[in-house]
Amino acid sequence: MKTGTEQDTIVVFDAGARNGFREIPQLHSRTALHCFEPEPGSFSELQKMYAEHDFRSVRLSSSALSARPGKALLHRAKNAGMSSLLEANPESYDRNFSLIEGGENWKNSILPVDSIEITCTTIDAYMEQEKPGRIDFLKLDTQGTELFILQGAIETIRRKKISVIKTEVMLTDIYKGQCFFSDIDIFLRGQGYQLVDCDFYTDVKARDLVVSSKNRVREKPKSGPSGDAFYVLNFAGYEAPGKQVLHAAEILAALGFYSNAAHLYRSLPGKTEAGALDFVRPFAQQSFGKRTRQFIKKFIPPVFRQWYRQLKKTNR
Repeated sequence: MKTGTEQDTIVVFDAGARNGFREIPQLHSRTALHCFEPEPGSFSELQKMYAEHDFRSVRLSSSALSARPGKALLHRAKNAGMSSLLEANPESYDRNFSLIEGGENWKNSILPVDSIEITCTTIDAYMEQEKPGRIDFLKLDTQGTELFILQGAIETIRRKKISVIKTEVMLTDIYKGQCFFSDIDIFLRGQGYQLVDCDFYTDVKARDLVVSSKNRVREKPKSGPSGDAFYVLNFAGYEAPGKQVLHAAEILAALGFYSNAAHLYRSLPGKTEAGALDFVRPFAQQSFGKRTRQFIKKFIPPVFRQWYRQLKKTNR
């Protein structure tokens, strides 16, 4: 799956990049990565993280992506990953998660620390200035502003230059004035995208919750306040470059969506059913490490995962 030709470069935009880009690791050696992270502390960590990397190239921007260029306030939260261009709405946690174990910690993590002025740009403006040509994979994790970023990419979207999108989607009003999953879904479907899958966070799976010293109740299982939705451009109806379709198929396969990847692969001239199976098979051969992480996520209770992450953070 490794090539050396410049035309095989896969262009990835990572907005809200504080944790680093870990998706599609099979394609990292061919990836030209563009990262956007406006929180100064997180941006500094990114610079250290990407001092050495296995990508074809990495470009870091301290601007936030939004609907229009200019200045804006970044509301920094106790948990830097919960910082947003939107004001937090902690009352949502009281309404939806007050009795759930760890619910108070969730609420505290979103509480504001301060607000700082940052610079915003749009995908359309960045595409015009930096000229990456296209975006094969757009990853959005910006705490409620994902629709605004897509609105700031409207010309790029209309020109069919964004192939696969992974976007955080919210089901509850965690931030004031935020977009919801339904808003993003309506927008992207209206622009010719198809929903591939939703991956809702499972941190709030059913647990025993102590309400009093004598009585125990079990909360109805919840999927959490947010998750990720995956979309792919519907290439039917216009003559898409074969390389763009192939890259989309590779990305979907690397994400584990083998049927969707095979469908795109078969749409290419001269490709067959047997060839599609051969195409996805290398992506399906997961590493031991990935299988281990999936096992932990599926079978280890969230409280133990949280404890382990905190222990690792303390020992750094």
